[in-house]
Amino acid sequence: MRRKKLDSETEKKIFDSAIKVFHQRGIHGARMQEIADKAGVSKSMLHYYFVNKEKLFDKVFNLTMKNIFPKVNSILVSNFPLLQKIAIFMNTYTDILFKEHPSSGFIIAEMATNKEKILKLTITSAGFDLTKFKQQVEREYKLGNIKRVDVRILLLNMICLSVFPFVAIPMQLQRFNMTEKEYFQLLEKRKPIISEMIINSIKKNDS
Repeated sequence: MRRKKLDSETEKKIFDSAIKVFHQRGIHGARMQEIADKAGVSKSMLHYYFVNKEKLFDKVFNLTMKNIFPKVNSILVSNFPLLQKIAIFMNTYTDILFKEHPSSGFIIAEMATNKEKILKLTITSAGFDLTKFKQQVEREYKLGNIKRVDVRILLLNMICLSVFPFVAIPMQLQRFNMTEKEYFQLLEKRKPIISEMIINSIKKNDS
């Protein structure tokens, strides 16, 4: 029993170190020796738990995606009214990114430099089920509650308005001459504003 516990703790220590290194350096910049050093284990011990860098990266990437996308996908397939669903989606996505913001930059950087591999991993580890959301948007349009809208554009707007401020943190801190804490306070204040922007863009005018 003690042996199993030690093995489990060592594996977690290695994996946590790998997350930090891959998020900072990406698959091409990361070195197994650096991961081993951060975990406080030998390189041979690292390879005992994780055969090579590619397999370790795949596990880190899959976990990163699963920490973000299933939570927001569950909102898209929920029974909330459409306009309420949009607000909940954007608030939840923003809250996740407050916690996981190093992940968003990591995902985008890897997509830019390692497109084919990342596409395969993304298909298996994350994705949005748009069927119910599309049906809901179409139903609300037929009822006269919203304008005709392309669901793909709607979802792109929802995602991009949520994600970009977190991907661009270093640039925005310099631009606004703010600390990270001040910047996150600004993003918290912005949350209801961006939801309102999206909702107002599809609502029919009362007049």
